[in-house]
Amino acid sequence: MNFKLSTKEKFHEIDINEDNLTANLAGDFYETIASFLEKEPFNTILLFTNVNQIDEATAHHLKELHELFYTNEQSFVLTEISKNVLDTLISANIADELNITPTLSEAWDMVQMEEVERELLRDFDDDATEQ
Repeated sequence: MNFKLSTKEKFHEIDINEDNLTANLAGDFYETIASFLEKEPFNTILLFTNVNQIDEATAHHLKELHELFYTNEQSFVLTEISKNVLDTLISANIADELNITPTLSEAWDMVQMEEVERELLRDFDDDATEQ
């Protein structure tokens, strides 16, 4: 999979440089993105600016990645997706299960809000345990 990586303070920003993500790339795609669970910062934003199509196998990989990141208390956000990609996610009944933002700026905001939310929940759990 061809992509450009930018690492920020709170997240990895992965700009996918593929026009079409298909089943042929889906396995490599999954492994590549999942490897970011082990690299600080742990949150990941995928930019779909250059992606015009995905197949259902890739859509299901995105859902699996989303679940994997959130199980590990890390954010996983898709942004700047095309109508064709969104249509595939909708037809696979996956769109509602993913964090999708229209712009990169909104993806940054989502990661930061989720970081604050996780911190507050940890503090709440700590307080409840002490009582």
